[in-house]
Amino acid sequence: MNPVRAGIVEKPDDYKFSSYNAKTGKKKLKWLDHDPAYMALGKTDDMRQTEYQRWFQESIPKAEWEVIREAVKKNWAFGNNLFKEEMEKALERRFEVKKAGRKPKI
Repeated sequence: MNPVRAGIVEKPDDYKFSSYNAKTGKKKLKWLDHDPAYMALGKTDDMRQTEYQRWFQESIPKAEWEVIREAVKKNWAFGNNLFKEEMEKALERRFEVKKAGRKPKI
């Protein structure tokens, strides 16, 4: 959906550099390797294509896109609690987003 949100195209299937058309059955790309997540969407091509279209439109709510954009702008990591815990272990420090600057004097 990035090309749509950026105003490059009106619909995801208008963007020629996307696998969207292949994953929705509108175009055949023999070289495209479907990932396990896509393959798990259904037992048949038709089932996967239908489920992919539904998932594609509903997967990330608009409000969540705003949170993602804010994290990208501020160079923050974005993820769930499991991700946070794994990052804390890997970095050996607390992983949290704090307000910039010093604490106010009381």
